[in-house]
Amino acid sequence: MSRQNLYILLFSLILTPQLSAQVNIPNLNDNVISTEESSEVYKQYYTIDESNKKIQSGFSQPLQVLNTVLETTFQDNVFKDMNLLRWIRHNKPLNEGNEPYNRRKHFGTWIKDPSGTCKNTRAIVLERDSLKPVEYADSKKCRVTTGLWHDPFSGQEFTDARDMEIDHFVPLKNAYRTGAWKWDGRKRCLYANYTSNPYHLIAVLGNENGAKGDRGPEGYLPPNQEFTCAYLQRWLKVKLIWSLAMTPPESEAIHRALNEYNCKAEDLQMTKGELEKQREYMRELSSVCDGTTSKSVADNLEDSSYPAASIQ
Repeated sequence: MSRQNLYILLFSLILTPQLSAQVNIPNLNDNVISTEESSEVYKQYYTIDESNKKIQSGFSQPLQVLNTVLETTFQDNVFKDMNLLRWIRHNKPLNEGNEPYNRRKHFGTWIKDPSGTCKNTRAIVLERDSLKPVEYADSKKCRVTTGLWHDPFSGQEFTDARDMEIDHFVPLKNAYRTGAWKWDGRKRCLYANYTSNPYHLIAVLGNENGAKGDRGPEGYLPPNQEFTCAYLQRWLKVKLIWSLAMTPPESEAIHRALNEYNCKAEDLQMTKGELEKQREYMRELSSVCDGTTSKSVADNLEDSSYPAASIQ
């Protein structure tokens, strides 16, 4: 075995069993502030650390062992990507805003294709995610009717667009409560219609999208267990790109699932370049939602045969 392969093996043995140890998550029973309304307000929350430092104070640190074992060149290779499991704990309640979440008011709904076609966001995602060329309702090519979609949540394939709904990977209500309440309407509209990566919005079976609803990993994981690790990776990427927080139940569920499903630590990373590119797209596309956020679902939806429930 070469020296570098030995280092990789050591890295795997040290890090993989301790995925849940990179952030200290207190017992949830000790982390709840009771309110008169019997709702739960957590004493702390988490955000993904963007500093990309090798050692971050406040964490239990299996990575410290690596500093005495691995050569500098190998350390540079390991840490050139951002670790999605490096979280900062904020020892204060998460501010969820003063206004209750309202999907129509805060995020609008599907918008028209900014390039000028008659397609809306739903049609764009269906077209993008289909494994074969899609067919349309008429020659205008506004509404997709058939294609071939692999639903990663169920692991099944479907050909009828009516079976498919568009899932916001981090649902709108979750995003609103964990940071999006601070955004202006244009940015929230962009979040609801963002197609500049293949994992922010995806075509999934309507029944599974309904089962997920607005829940995070503490309330829903896909029945297709082969997709669980990728699901958690995508969840964390969206949280990082949009600087959204995580609650203690959400954080605990993510770490529990990562260990239960033997997710690989090396897959739970994102390059600085990818993060910067996504945020640049956000800036470039900020104008596509001008004047849309005050419109109703009926005003915006080109295809009224698909329920608004397809957008959490």
